[in-house]
Amino acid sequence: RLSVLIIELMAAGAEDAEEEALDEWLEVDRPLEFDRYGFRRESDVDELHRPLAARDARLESAQARRWAELGWRDLASERSERVRLLVRQGIPNELRSAVWQALAQVDAHRARHAPSHYAECAERGMRARTEATAQIELDVDRTFPGHQLFDTPEGAQRLRRVLCAFAEHNPHIGYVQGMGFLAAVLLLHGDDEASFW
Repeated sequence: RLSVLIIELMAAGAEDAEEEALDEWLEVDRPLEFDRYGFRRESDVDELHRPLAARDARLESAQARRWAELGWRDLASERSERVRLLVRQGIPNELRSAVWQALAQVDAHRARHAPSHYAECAERGMRARTEATAQIELDVDRTFPGHQLFDTPEGAQRLRRVLCAFAEHNPHIGYVQGMGFLAAVLLLHGDDEASFW
């Protein structure tokens, strides 16, 4: 659509046809929707994704059955080949937070610290003025722009808290670019403290 608009404006002799076309194209009022993960998409994309959505629903249903049959909670601590294979095939959405926490041994990490450790690290990290916190400030707004959660002040603050707490807890690592995306994915499937661990 944009290329047709550019050609029409160029044919009409517009000097800055490409720029004008882009401005006009951006001003078109297209209804925006969010997919099931909270990412913004145009509503006219639905037609393209409808066949894939039905296939994905069938696959996820089959995955959920396999995970339920597995008794994965017992096997997650073993990190068995069967669990590895299932993870590679995909973790059902409703189990992701619990499976990730089990595989990352979140409970074992929490047990080595005081119950208030995350809250204390988050508080100190949010007050700190370090290289890590300066980079976090730059990256929070660049992490999943257009996402339903992270485009809100509350969602951005959750991400900021987790990243600052991690930098405080692991000063030898601090913060590295890209870490925001990892934390954001974890926040999409779990709470702040679980995402931190």
